[in-house]
Amino acid sequence: MIDRFENIADLHDEFLDILLEYREMYNSDLTFALRSSTSKPFLEKGFWFLKKNKALSTYFVLEHESKHFTHLKLSINNDGELSLSIDLLHDYFNSMYNRFSREVALELNKGVSYWGELSVDIDINEENFKENLLKLLRIVDEFLNSEEFRRYNDFSTIPQREFNNNLNYILQKRQELKEKQKNEFPRGKTLEKVFITDFSIENYYAIKFVQIQNLPKEAPWIFLTGENGAGKSLILQGLAIGLYGNREETIIPKNEEVFVELTYQSKAGDIYNNNINQLEQFKPLPNLACFGPIRLDILTEGSENKSAKRSTATYGLFGNYDALLKNIETELKFAFYENQQKYEVLIKMLKKVIPSLHDVRFEKKSRIINYIEKDVKGQEDIYKAVSFSELATGVKSIIAMVGDIYLRFSSLMQKGVKTDEYFTPEDLYGIVIIDEIDLHLHPKWQKNLPSVLSEVFPNIQFIVSTHSAIPILGAPENSVLLRVNRNQEDGITVERLEHLEKQLKDLTPNLILTSEIFGFQDIFPITHDKSKRIRTEDTITELQENDEMMDALKSYMNTDKEAELLKLFSK
Repeated sequence: MIDRFENIADLHDEFLDILLEYREMYNSDLTFALRSSTSKPFLEKGFWFLKKNKALSTYFVLEHESKHFTHLKLSINNDGELSLSIDLLHDYFNSMYNRFSREVALELNKGVSYWGELSVDIDINEENFKENLLKLLRIVDEFLNSEEFRRYNDFSTIPQREFNNNLNYILQKRQELKEKQKNEFPRGKTLEKVFITDFSIENYYAIKFVQIQNLPKEAPWIFLTGENGAGKSLILQGLAIGLYGNREETIIPKNEEVFVELTYQSKAGDIYNNNINQLEQFKPLPNLACFGPIRLDILTEGSENKSAKRSTATYGLFGNYDALLKNIETELKFAFYENQQKYEVLIKMLKKVIPSLHDVRFEKKSRIINYIEKDVKGQEDIYKAVSFSELATGVKSIIAMVGDIYLRFSSLMQKGVKTDEYFTPEDLYGIVIIDEIDLHLHPKWQKNLPSVLSEVFPNIQFIVSTHSAIPILGAPENSVLLRVNRNQEDGITVERLEHLEKQLKDLTPNLILTSEIFGFQDIFPITHDKSKRIRTEDTITELQENDEMMDALKSYMNTDKEAELLKLFSK
């Protein structure tokens, strides 16, 4: 699994830096295979070594007869394992195999295999990956400078002139890419909160044309409401297209009639205007996480590469119900051994967003993360520890989603940061899109979630759809309300309910339901007898108190006085 490198070009960069650092550290003339200047499509992507995707290889030996690189190579495969392989297959080198095996085993404390070739594996996610790679390079360098190798005429090291030409071209190309990236969306701790200000979507499925402009700066939440089938999910998809483009997967429709334009800006005032018809100027927002209605499944350990397509930033939002979210449990285990402070921060994050969570514990013996819940009514009852799969659906959905947000955004911001540093949830910035945020949640949790998420992730803007009035009760100040409608003539339309945004802090669920937010005019039970008065108390406690008062009055009053009093109350 390769999880340290969200962008595989970063792996090529680090690998090259370590190889060059070795040459400088030991004043070595060690040469290795790089892509030539003729491989421009790959070099434009930052792939400095051979192979592609999540794999790379470099060679140290040139075979004279075929003029091909061969026999002695370092490679990283799709699972993130680095292998040093030697396949000279000549009796002449038998003694070398034995010496090589002993040196590698001694230096790296690793087992060495020999199945037609000698090899040793190192996981790039190991803390001492760089140290072990430098040791391997030292062993390779010593062998290539040995009399044993020099006496054999069929092989030689890569000529310095050829190596220098390729290296100089790559260093120049790398600098050009860095300059180009300066004009793209910046990465790192210095970037502040981002937020959407305008968007237009045209001819996208049932959307003929929708446009919203001048959304308030730094709105923490944008709520989309509307009946089933009104088009809320399509609006969210359109926003994702305008923010992300085809950064990881093809989400921009091939239909040329579709038009999406979106503007977002940073708190510092940087403005990014994206138009899918002008992709050369498109600035995708890397820090984006999108969640469809199904958000219960997390990646199993070791399956990151195998299931990469199902765990991209936008996969779950576009009708894919087999989406896999990034696994916070894996991060907790690494942090437990490598950074206790980070471990405590992650647990605090989970406990903050899950009201019923008493503690999260890593059992070293079984290597399992256990969750310990409590009685939320204040009775301080602590329940038996359970695994993630044994938790209630609502709890699992929040843990999976919050963990995915943290891992996705922190890994994007990690570039250029020392490996012993880490990001807290408060450091993270970006935009999160959630379809049906109320799904699986009790009303208490629905109300609690918006304010808690904004407290945990203060620099993230949330854009969500909901069928419930309760999450809107928890809307932080300056939140935005968008009502999605649909009819035959106009298709899907969106209107901003700005006049109601200002009143949210004073509205009850009944008022929210019967307002334009939901348009629910008849909120009485279907079994209600219209000849009798409807109960309008604000709370069940008030209703019970009123009933007790009426019972007390009945016990002291005769029938005539009771009827008179009831008439007064009804008025």
